[in-house]
Amino acid sequence: MGTAKFKVQPRVVHLLSNQYRSSEQALKELVDNAWDADAEHVHITIPMNLFSTEAIVVQDDGIGMSASQVMSDYLNIAYNRRIKKGELTQYKKRKVRGHKGIGKFAGLVAASQMEVQTTHNKITSTLVINKDDLYNYDNALEELNIEVFSKALNYPSGTKIILSGLNQELNLPSVEKLRELLIFEFGRQSDFHIYINKEKVTFEDIQGSRKTFTKKLDEAGDIAVSLVISDHKKSLKNPGLIIRVGGRAIGEPTFFGLENETLVPKKFLNRIYGEIEADGLMEAVNSRWDYIYENSKGYVELTSFMKRFLLDELKSKFKDETIELENEILHEFKQQIEKFPMPRQEAIRKSINRILQKFYGDSEDKIKTIVSLLIKHLKKTTTGTS
Repeated sequence: MGTAKFKVQPRVVHLLSNQYRSSEQALKELVDNAWDADAEHVHITIPMNLFSTEAIVVQDDGIGMSASQVMSDYLNIAYNRRIKKGELTQYKKRKVRGHKGIGKFAGLVAASQMEVQTTHNKITSTLVINKDDLYNYDNALEELNIEVFSKALNYPSGTKIILSGLNQELNLPSVEKLRELLIFEFGRQSDFHIYINKEKVTFEDIQGSRKTFTKKLDEAGDIAVSLVISDHKKSLKNPGLIIRVGGRAIGEPTFFGLENETLVPKKFLNRIYGEIEADGLMEAVNSRWDYIYENSKGYVELTSFMKRFLLDELKSKFKDETIELENEILHEFKQQIEKFPMPRQEAIRKSINRILQKFYGDSEDKIKTIVSLLIKHLKKTTTGTS
């Protein structure tokens, strides 16, 4: 009996790179790689014009790769670093985010050529991956020679990805969409800073209802509040408000007890993102700066104030969005509803409102399906059919 081996064709790179729904998602994957490399800063440059000769550049200050790592790890398709090196990164002990080793091909979504310059221990290694070369190569992928050049250039550690020959069939990555996508993923990380075209990504990039104000409280002193209630229906990562004292974030994001209120849907609460500067609480912070004493007068006052404020804001946002969705549903089912007698029409509208209250935060398709089933049920009971 003979033996056989799997053969990996270059076409697999096309399949792997095409798993991303958008070029913004693909670039996010390259940022994930920077996170896994224990970088603290990532700089992304996106040209303003698709037809420009400029490239998309993603550069980080992580640990970089040696020439041997480039050849044994980076050029190893589907290399799984979680299996080889564990779930945490080497120095910062971050949870690894990389997409099972295939994120290296993400750049080929937006460009025909990807140049990788990576520096480790003052040695810079460079390789170029050309999409056309891969697609036009007929033999097994492991037989394709990709040259890796290494030279002592005394550069700081890190990796630079240069994406050139931009895909003319796709729009340029949207700076606004990319900023929002990245803040959802990395917004609470104090040691990971992302810049797009030299502007830092901050929580202010989240689209939604924004509030910024200052107020003087009797016990807590002057506070400065900045927050946004996201327009996105899905929950944010690490939602809530961070309290900063003396510029330092204290403890975890908080909802000031609103998570225990039955009047506020949890899915809606999880769309809040922001921070509060409260230097007046300096004396209420413990010695390790882990938390604020909950029974301190200043914190109790701040909690009471923010709870009332957030409740009012959420009610207003909830009401606006509920009315908007209710109007959309009434319009979509208008013809079916109008077939009922007038008193029953009013009862249906009230039932739809109750459905919205109960299932708020679920998908609109789910809510509309429930409304459709309600109308069908009422139609049967009205006509007396079974």
